[in-house]
Amino acid sequence: MKMKTAFAIGLALLAWFALILQWLILLQVRRAAGLSLSGGVGNFFSYFTVLTNLLVALTLSLPLVWPASRAGRLLSAADFRTGVAANIALVGLTYSLLLRALWQPQGAQWLADTLLHDVVPLLYLLLWAWVVPRAALRGAAPCAGRCIRWRTWCTRCCAAHGWAAIRIRSSMSRNWATRAWP
Repeated sequence: MKMKTAFAIGLALLAWFALILQWLILLQVRRAAGLSLSGGVGNFFSYFTVLTNLLVALTLSLPLVWPASRAGRLLSAADFRTGVAANIALVGLTYSLLLRALWQPQGAQWLADTLLHDVVPLLYLLLWAWVVPRAALRGAAPCAGRCIRWRTWCTRCCAAHGWAAIRIRSSMSRNWATRAWP
């Protein structure tokens, strides 16, 4: 097995682990607060961090499992991977520069938080720099279009549920998992 493939598999497993850990923490906190678990689904998938880490996990997993499939070919394209890299970089930078000081997670939440905001973004960017051929990126207009569509889709989903203002308030009050889903 090539070293690049082994790195991609390891990173995919790490991203899936971080997402599953965050999901389990959210369910545990909601259960303890007496809130609905079904509301936790909407809560979980309303975070750009979760959606983008899920995209990283899928981008690394599907081309390995089903390389000849339409999804496998799309997710392994250089311009698509570049769009994923731009979005996961946005996750890491935004969290580090704007959100990290708002709370200090402990225990398993610290681990999930660190993996989702620091480790997976950094490792994906390293993998992207290592794997994606620069020649394939010349004139990569589709990449810019995909980045914009992904951010627009995430923004519309959040706006449709009124999460823009709620997200800021809930981050400041540190009770992200216990909010009732509207």
